[in-house]
Amino acid sequence: MSTHTALKERVSRAAAEIFPVLVGISRQMHARPEIAFQEAQAAGWLSAALKDNGFSVERDVAGLATAFAGTYGSGHPVIAVLSEYDALPELGHACGHNLIGPSAIGAGLCARLAVDALGGTVKVFGTPAEEVGGGKPVMIDAGVFKGVDAVMMFHPYPGEANSAAVGGASLALRGLDITYRGKSAHSAFGPWEGRNALDGVILLFNALNAMRQQLRPDVRLHGIITNGGQAFNITPEVAAARIGVRSFDTKYLQQVAAWIEDAARGAAASTGTTVEIVTFMRYDAMKSNPTLGSVLRENLRTLGLTVPDPRPTPPERAASSDFGNVSQVVPAAGFAVATHAPGTNFHTPEFAAGACTDQALAGMLIAVKAMATSIVDLLADPGLLGKARAEFDGK
Repeated sequence: MSTHTALKERVSRAAAEIFPVLVGISRQMHARPEIAFQEAQAAGWLSAALKDNGFSVERDVAGLATAFAGTYGSGHPVIAVLSEYDALPELGHACGHNLIGPSAIGAGLCARLAVDALGGTVKVFGTPAEEVGGGKPVMIDAGVFKGVDAVMMFHPYPGEANSAAVGGASLALRGLDITYRGKSAHSAFGPWEGRNALDGVILLFNALNAMRQQLRPDVRLHGIITNGGQAFNITPEVAAARIGVRSFDTKYLQQVAAWIEDAARGAAASTGTTVEIVTFMRYDAMKSNPTLGSVLRENLRTLGLTVPDPRPTPPERAASSDFGNVSQVVPAAGFAVATHAPGTNFHTPEFAAGACTDQALAGMLIAVKAMATSIVDLLADPGLLGKARAEFDGK
């Protein structure tokens, strides 16, 4: 048995040994879900596990109270693993972040063995608010990912038992808060004296519905009315909507977002109201690195999972993540391990209920092993990172 293979086996055994600790954190998170930018308990549990096991830990990273960075080792190469831990309002962990968060901690702790044997640095970044708002773009702007050579992250998904998927694509996303302001009036006594802000919102939605037939097939356009007025007999002075638009093509998405903003201003002009437009989410499309993906794919297969080869075209189903933003500044690859039964939809009560089952936790353990053994490969063979960087730079 080669030294390299023996080290990977040691890393896998370490994952099994720390698994009960990870399960405990995952169950705590599942029982006490926290929404975006309010994940104080989860960030505390996760960062404490790193600190208690030899990592230096920085809290309040990039000015975000629930972001953290754990570091073990020194010098290059620097391999990072991302931890997510926010939940969805009312639904709880209906996207399985109670599995993602501990998986990154586990991968980092196991990778200590690789750092001790091979040198380099392993970092675990705690990234809040993936569901709404986006902690990763803030951390990027603060320079948190400078000097990092490669990044990886796991995500749960519904699929056949012992299956996984590597790479793939995510939809770029722009989230817009659009607020109309008019003038209140009594809806019966003198409605002509008012300017109906809700009419602005309704006209905007009509414009968006008309827009859909001219959009490319990969675009997703959706939204809700967040303020429709206070009483039926008062002309609404203020009304608001939250709109999301997505596409696999970030540049095209920017064009569509500009079109939506023009439509919003047109609705204001048509109703005699004013409009304020605020972009509250800017998620980029995923730039999945082929070399990093190949390393993860082979380690997942070694662990006994069925993993398809890369798809030549974008998938039929996709969502959005601020992991895409990270992939635009550092070579990155994500992967998914089946944790839920096929057909279980993300962001539903059923997915939340399934995020703490034995099947889901077993998938988390596989993810820990896959990331930790992949870190061994990357530290042992600097040529892999050189190839990943060349792909990232388009060479």
